[in-house]
Formats: sequence, C-alpha cells, structure tokens
Amino acid sequence: MSVRTFDTVIGHADAIAGLKASRAAGRISNGYLFCGLPGVGRRTVMQAFASALLCQSKDHAPCGVCESCRFSDGAHPDLVLLDPEAELIPVDAMREFCSQIAIRPSIAPRRERSIPAANRMNDMAPNCFLTTREEPPGAGVMLMSAISTDLLLRTIVSRCQVIRLGRHAEEVIAGELARRGVEPARAAALAAVSDGSLGRAIAASDSAVDAEWQALREQLMALKPPKAFAFAEWLMERAQEAGRDVASVRRRAAELSNLALLFYRLEMRRAP
Repeated sequence: MSVRTFDTVIGHADAIAGLKASRAAGRISNGYLFCGLPGVGRRTVMQAFASALLCQSKDHAPCGVCESCRFSDGAHPDLVLLDPEAELIPVDAMREFCSQIAIRPSIAPRRERSIPAANRMNDMAPNCFLTTREEPPGAGVMLMSAISTDLLLRTIVSRCQVIRLGRHAEEVIAGELARRGVEPARAAALAAVSDGSLGRAIAASDSAVDAEWQALREQLMALKPPKAFAFAEWLMERAQEAGRDVASVRRRAAELSNLALLFYRLEMRRAP
C-alpha cells in the first residue's frame, strides 16, 4: 500500500473531514470498515487513511517525507496487508494475519492490518478476526473494505467504525473523465449511466476498451431471447482469455458484464 494523500481522493469530503479530525484529535478506533459500491473509491480512501495513521508527522499527515512515508509500496514494517486480489481469504491466512496484532510498531505510531476485500473471508476466517477483537489490541488498528455491511457478520460490523462512501455525482465523474482526456459528450454520457461509480466510468472510457465495447455492441444488438445462452457462452469464452487462474477469469467476466450494463443504459437513454 503506497503513500496516498487525502488530496488525491476524489469526492467523499464529509468522510475525509471526519477521518482527518479523528486522526488530529488522536481519537483512533481499533477497527474501521470502509463500505461502498465497486468503483466509488473505498480502497482509495482506506489507503489515504492508512498512510495518515502510519505517518510520523503530528500536523500534516500523510506528510510524504517522514521515515514511514518513504517506505515503498507494501514494504512498511508496521503494515500487514492481505492479498487484495485473493478470490477467497482462507482461515490459515486469516489466522497468520491476525497474529500480527501482538507485535509492537517498529517506527510508526501504530501497527496496521488491512483487508482490502473483507467480504471474501471464508466461513471460518471471521472467527479469527472476532477472537482478536476480543483481546486488548494495544497500538494495532484493523482497516477493512467491503461492498456492504450486509456481506459481513453483524458481530464484525459492530466492532468497527463504519465509514460509508456514497455514489459520486454525475458532474464529478464527468469532470474527472474530462480531466483524463475523454471527449466531453462521451464523458457526460458515461457519467450518466455509471450509477455513481467513478471506477466503472474510467474503465469504460479507456481507449483500450474500445475494441471490447464494439464486440459487445455487436453481440448485444443482435441478441434475441433464443440467443441469450449463446451470448452467455460468448461472454465466458472472452473471459477465459484472461488465463487459467479462476480469480482472473471471474474478474474479466465482471468487467465484461459491467460494460454490457453500461451499453444497455446508454441505449435506453437514446431511446425515444
């Protein structure tokens, strides 16, 4: 997890103001849960807060110049990070992860453990977390990210301070796309159908996606009810081009499905 400042976060002003105030006042909870739909920036906000907590500066954190801030991506000795791309978090990995809380911080004010996708814990893994939360955590802080609190045990949610991140306004998404060089009309159209997800809009605006978009358009425009299964098979064939790794195939299928959803929303807006 590299140093990310709050200034680089797009939107979520209220949530950021609250996190900054808590850090400045020293009112730090032992557990935080960042919730929001895919693409709204929950991991980005979590990373900025993590950098602020690890920073040794008292006034402006993360400062980017102290010993903690100078560590390279994922190499901070007081940050324990679970694999953000893992399809499932097994109990053994969670047990090892939770055991790190007893170790005193090396250079930072706190020792952090971060779970970028907490909703991927398997059935037994949450018990490790709950056991740890029952013990005095000392200087340890747990940071978690999930799409919704509904995907986690209530006992886990109740032990965390929940930071809810809402959808982005259309003008915010359109403005960011325009800043990235997207033609204004296309930026406005993508913003209107992205359901408040900046990440989804950025992914769809990428020039590398154009060929995929045209292939999807050709399939969807010709789609009739009897061909629905044929389209599903085509979608999986394209997804399997991502490789043999199951997690990669599933991510690719999700990306294609999101593009298809954006296509339908654009077509519905054009309909008389």
